Amino acid sequence: MRSRTFFLLALAVAGWKGYGAHVERAADVIEGLLATADGQQNWKSNQQKAEELYLRSLKLDHPVPMAHRGLGMLYEKMGRTREAIDEYQKYLDLASDAMDYGRIQRRIQTLKSSGD
Repeated sequence: MRSRTFFLLALAVAGWKGYGAHVERAADVIEGLLATADGQQNWKSNQQKAEELYLRSLKLDHPVPMAHRGLGMLYEKMGRTREAIDEYQKYLDLASDAMDYGRIQRRIQTLKSSGD
């Protein structure tokens, strides 16, 4: 798979809106794949592998803050709200100058309010 296609699929999987028609088409592809039993099994397997890789990357000597952000997005997609909030907060603590700081703060607040 070409890297641009993979990137667009990743944005769609993460639920990012407002990035244009390419992401919307990628989201449609994902929705179609998830409509099958094989697609759902593949999705679950990919989630487990992604979690494993994020956690492994965080054990490196100098982990990047983006790994916490990615793990937060993954946990949010998996419905693991408390863990998503924790990972997003770790990201904000480590990347106070991140361009998406406000967006992630809003995600945290949304997740906290949905848990009430």
